[in-house]
Amino acid sequence: MLVLENYVETGTSLLLTDVERAAEVAALEAVWEAPAAELGEEPEHQDWVIFVVFVIIWAATLAYAAYCTSRGRHPNISFTWRGFKVACTR
Repeated sequence: MLVLENYVETGTSLLLTDVERAAEVAALEAVWEAPAAELGEEPEHQDWVIFVVFVIIWAATLAYAAYCTSRGRHPNISFTWRGFKVACTR
């Protein structure tokens, strides 16, 4: 990106010397850091993600129950360890 900006501004060649290439690589390495976990450090928990997934699954369950009702059947919704279970009975 730096090379292209330099080319547009100055109109110089896109060929880089070794010194210019090393300086550009050093500049990019200074910007990006690899994620590192130290011993004893716990990962950040994002509870909102779990809540959003739960709400989406619950909405899909209710949508299927509404479909079941529209077909003249009776939905039976239960929550198990494997998730929501909707049974359509007559």
